[in-house]
Amino acid sequence: MQLVFKNSVVVLILIALVIVHYTTSKYNLNKPRQATRDYMSIYLPVPAQLINALGDRYLAANINVIRTFMVGTDKLPAETLAVQAQLQKDAAFYNPAHEDNYYVAAATLPWNNHLTEAQYILNAAKNSRPNDPMPAFFYAFNQLHFESAPIKAANTLRDSAKLMQDEKNKTSMEALAARWYGMGDKAEAAKILRLMAQETRNKAFSAYLKKRATRMDILSMLNKAKLKWEEKNNGQRLSHLKQLTDSGTTIPTDPLGGLFILSPNGQIISQEAKTQ
Repeated sequence: MQLVFKNSVVVLILIALVIVHYTTSKYNLNKPRQATRDYMSIYLPVPAQLINALGDRYLAANINVIRTFMVGTDKLPAETLAVQAQLQKDAAFYNPAHEDNYYVAAATLPWNNHLTEAQYILNAAKNSRPNDPMPAFFYAFNQLHFESAPIKAANTLRDSAKLMQDEKNKTSMEALAARWYGMGDKAEAAKILRLMAQETRNKAFSAYLKKRATRMDILSMLNKAKLKWEEKNNGQRLSHLKQLTDSGTTIPTDPLGGLFILSPNGQIISQEAKTQ
């Protein structure tokens, strides 16, 4: 009886595979034969994908990723890109830790108006590969570049760094987070950087974070002084830092050896010291 049941299951699977193959083949025969990329215009629903992979979710993920490799690197039509995005999202559902899948997604999807799918794939990889810094970096980069959210991006890097066992990767992620925090409110950034300095076990990195926090404090002070100067001068824009020093404001030395300058958009920023 058990043997009969197993045989019946095998037969059903084979029948399903035949149906899937027949349907897709008939669909292809009714269309003019075009380049390989047209293979990507066909999207099978998840149950059909799993049947095609004999119920193996890892194989299903691999098949989807291989299909994305077959597309090519030239400019693709929107229909093809939409199918690619969905296939890669399905692959992340089957196997969130798939390395090739998240690399391809990061390199292609967000740059082709599929940021949501890219972030889903990268988030899945980030959570399933806590010691791999790249999914977290790509996810955070997209937050910074496409969403214009440097604080969210820095938080992503910092949260991911806490889960990493490799000290070099951890420190690298936190160092990048420290820089991105500086793109937001300077006073708030200084608080976060000092907290990070307390949390790290790396003494040299702790000292670096404290210096960056001091830089943020100075930038916060200088930009507040700039606003006061402009208010006192009937809305005239500050055009040179000498105007600020002439009015009595002292410009401290940058603890990281850089220079404080006035940017083209009127904000006082720090310019990193040039390396010889």
